[in-house]
Amino acid sequence: MTELDSPARRRRHARVIATAVQLVVDCGIAAQRVYDPIALASPTTDGVPVRRDLIDSLAEAAPRRLDQASEEDKERWPREVEQEGAEGLTTFRRRCATAAADRLLLDLQLSTGASALGPVPVPTPAQLAQMGPDLIAVDLIEALDDGEPEDALALLREAVTTGEYTTAQVLDAAMNTCLTAACLTLCQAAETSDPSMAAETVLMATRSLSRAVMLASADLDGLLAADHV
Repeated sequence: MTELDSPARRRRHARVIATAVQLVVDCGIAAQRVYDPIALASPTTDGVPVRRDLIDSLAEAAPRRLDQASEEDKERWPREVEQEGAEGLTTFRRRCATAAADRLLLDLQLSTGASALGPVPVPTPAQLAQMGPDLIAVDLIEALDDGEPEDALALLREAVTTGEYTTAQVLDAAMNTCLTAACLTLCQAAETSDPSMAAETVLMATRSLSRAVMLASADLDGLLAADHV
């Protein structure tokens, strides 16, 4: 089965997309529970009580809900899952735990004065083709965040030149990276003691969730054709 024979990505990831959209809604509600009491209180009132229960519960629930949605998508498309390889089968809870461990290691290195390795040079197209899809995904997300869709398209084209990766693999890696970032942002919100700052942090997670939905829906095979004009 070729990539063009595969189902549209928005169908392949339909449950994940729906869950990410619902998480965007929940993030808004969580922030609203903090801001509404402040907005409705008298200007002379100090120490307005707010509700942050949903902020705290989202940090635990988001990875679990995304894992469940991912499993449901896999059950709907078993043939596609078989061809996707092991890279995309890691749970979001495991991704978050790994990222948290990496952060602790980085904090330890910084606190002990470990020297940085210096700037990382921009990879050549040949080197890019040899990079793992997760690393390519980071560059792809950065290009999209910078508002440079042509750069992102060029990156995808270079990444699949050797045939080692498909566009779907790179886009899936980028989608998973954004979803993991959203989960980690929600964890950061739960760890923030100030309710207003926690609400602001929750709203930051919606950007990663929205980006993930876009990446999960993207079908770029026609645009990546070598002779496309």
